[in-house]
Amino acid sequence: ASLVLGVPVCVVHMVVGVISPAGASKKPPSAAMRAVALTSPIKWVIRSVLCLELRGMQLVKSTLSGGPRMGGLALVRSGDQVLERLGLQDETAAHASARLGMLTGAYLLAALVGQQLARPHFQTLKSGRGLERQSALST
Repeated sequence: ASLVLGVPVCVVHMVVGVISPAGASKKPPSAAMRAVALTSPIKWVIRSVLCLELRGMQLVKSTLSGGPRMGGLALVRSGDQVLERLGLQDETAAHASARLGMLTGAYLLAALVGQQLARPHFQTLKSGRGLERQSALST
């Protein structure tokens, strides 16, 4: 079952976790999509890396020549402007990392519960004359 569900779950996490380079959307996602996005580890990793790399960064004018001329990231001059256009101006790397840690713990707990519920169940053997004879013959 885990092999069958693994690929679709990974694809869903990638789709809802990636930030659109076109910038923040004006129309908010539905409640169901927000709930699914909260469970995406990819979302929290991307947010953490973007905040760590871009916050406070000043872009050099020579690097802007190859940048986008249209769209959400056109003519930005700092990393803070990039974060603002992506809708991450209030996000911090610490917050995103904490969410990733909580999500990892929840996934590990779910895996532990799943293993306990799906483990094979064996019947215990009762000691008796047959077992004693069999163990004596095998030694």
